[in-house]
Amino acid sequence: MSETIDEKDKEIKDENLESVAKVIGSFIHRILDIEECARKFMEIAKSEFNDNAKRLKNEINEAKEILDKEEDRDRRIVGIKKLRKCFREIERHNNSSPVQTLEKSLFVSLFAAFDKYTGDLLSIIYRVKPDLYKNINREIALSEALGYSSMEELRIAMLEKEIESIRRKSYVEQFSDIEKKFSIQLTVIPPKNHRLQK
Repeated sequence: MSETIDEKDKEIKDENLESVAKVIGSFIHRILDIEECARKFMEIAKSEFNDNAKRLKNEINEAKEILDKEEDRDRRIVGIKKLRKCFREIERHNNSSPVQTLEKSLFVSLFAAFDKYTGDLLSIIYRVKPDLYKNINREIALSEALGYSSMEELRIAMLEKEIESIRRKSYVEQFSDIEKKFSIQLTVIPPKNHRLQK
């Protein structure tokens, strides 16, 4: 026997640690991506919004000049069309909020990244400790169970449902559930005599 049991155990532990490290690394990179997008594109969105306001102001002034100075009927019609187009664009501009839309989208992306991180981490925990599957209390119709080609496929489906049910809860409830399921402490409990400093 070339490999001892201890060597195999160490190899499995190293694999598991590597999987956890990948999940954490991926999460950190998503957060850094969001931060970079906020830093770069928020300024661009703000600048383009302001540039558009200046452009519209100039165009409306040009259209007004045409109407004030021109006596030629055709040129006045061109000025009126330009003015109407400007009014439509001004209405669109005044009702747009690209900076806030981008800000909200990036903020929502933070939660999406955290949800993916939670799901990936829970998947690894269950893979490392298969006994935890026994704690999944889900009812399934026999017809649905028979639809899976193997017991492993059924286990994966049940785990996905379990993870999804955890992720649908508030973050406070998620932390509480995970603490109970895995007997770990994720939240810091202040001492009884702890007072907030002013």
